[in-house]
Amino acid sequence: MDDIHKEEIKKHPWWDEGKGWKNIINNLRLFLQPFYYLNLLKPWLVVFFKPKIIKLFCRLFSQLNRLINSFWESIFRNNSYYFSA
Repeated sequence: MDDIHKEEIKKHPWWDEGKGWKNIINNLRLFLQPFYYLNLLKPWLVVFFKPKIIKLFCRLFSQLNRLINSFWESIFRNNSYYFSA
């Protein structure tokens, strides 16, 4: 993960810097929650359609996608996982 991304992620007040699997799951939850909440808000976005809100969500998800990708790269780069049939 890039150092810039690491510093951005650590700014989240609930980010857990522990190395255990529970810490990783908690941090993954932080990435997934905005997607979950958007799905809860979708019906209201139809009622109160505001282009600015949609634009802000798109911006948030774009940044989250970059962070998630770098997060997964750091996990799988450090561990060699080989799958064979």
